[in-house]
Amino acid sequence: MNFCGLLVSDIPTMRIFKFILLLFITLFQLNASGQTDLGPIVTHAKSITVSIDSSDAQDKALLNTAFNAHGGYKVVAANQSQFHLQFSRKSANEVECAILSGRPAKELKRFSERGTSARSSLFMTADRVVRLTSGKPGFFASRLVFIGERGNNHQEVYSSDMFFGEVKYHTADQSQSVNPRWSPDGNKIIYTGYFRSGFPDIFIIDSKSSRRSPFATYEGTNSGARFSPNGSAVAMVLSATGNSELYIANSMGANATRLTRNNSLEASPSWKPDGTELVFTSDSMGKPQLYRIPSKGGKMTRIATQISNYCAEPDWNPLDPSKIVFTAVFREGFQVVLWDFKTNKSTILTRGARDSIEPCWLDDGRHIVFTRRVGAKKQLMVIDSESLQERAISSPRFGNTTQADAVYPR
Repeated sequence: MNFCGLLVSDIPTMRIFKFILLLFITLFQLNASGQTDLGPIVTHAKSITVSIDSSDAQDKALLNTAFNAHGGYKVVAANQSQFHLQFSRKSANEVECAILSGRPAKELKRFSERGTSARSSLFMTADRVVRLTSGKPGFFASRLVFIGERGNNHQEVYSSDMFFGEVKYHTADQSQSVNPRWSPDGNKIIYTGYFRSGFPDIFIIDSKSSRRSPFATYEGTNSGARFSPNGSAVAMVLSATGNSELYIANSMGANATRLTRNNSLEASPSWKPDGTELVFTSDSMGKPQLYRIPSKGGKMTRIATQISNYCAEPDWNPLDPSKIVFTAVFREGFQVVLWDFKTNKSTILTRGARDSIEPCWLDDGRHIVFTRRVGAKKQLMVIDSESLQERAISSPRFGNTTQADAVYPR
């Protein structure tokens, strides 16, 4: 289209400028589907109220569960909400959402998301709502890997979506499996298993086919494996030298480099988001405490949490390197604690006469999945580190569930 003919001398200069500016904005607001993109709709309220509408009753129930588990959102009636969300299915694996606000309601945004399943497409669409309305990432479409115990003492590796749907088993060894962790792309699961030799060896599972291959089978114990943030390396704890020490190998398990050399026991390594450091547990002071060490080698330095004589199972926040979450022991039992390097202070996140253990950050850097243990019963929970709201995410009918790790689909 040629617009030059509009620039005639009898149109005032200001009108010409306004016309061209409006045209420029309109052209660049068209997204790939031809819909108008109004940009983020961010509110800075601590608690955002939403009402949810869907023609599919099951979808609506899932969405209510997800938003009510967030801690920063509250599902209310339409006449009480800041945002009214209208969800509809365009296909089995594609969901459309319209975000409305005001009285009378005005449409602010309309978009759709595709997923690998009906549930994942719904959660991905809801996560986009979270990003648009809060300016922060969502976590609803996360995938979990965890250890399940179903009616026996065997511990097997399972995966599911964030709200315990699409459960899939990856091992059926009738043996012990511990500490499963995702690769950053979600294509692999690395864990320690006893099935082959009766001794702890590290294996890698293809998350789609569940095919398994050995990763570290040195003499002694092989445990605590964690992929680096970019997936190029793996931190692990090996006792081939007679004492458990921290090592780093490449993603194929080769060229293992020893980081620690002492008489203490090391465990539970976790990577700093940029991959330059590791946080881990060591009992070099007699009881478990948290330490950090450069991933290329160097001196290990204690993190002086000064909150408990037992600090273990650390996990570094994937978005905010100033935060670490870990398990500590208090008079009433095990609790999840947040350490902040900026303030050099610890904050207890969980309370009560019940154990809260095995914390792991979700990829949004705000929520934490952990294990709630009451007697012999164990259940996966999610907690919002800001509001401290907790929600159960696994079903007791499944059996005991522990040691969860999460990854967000890329």
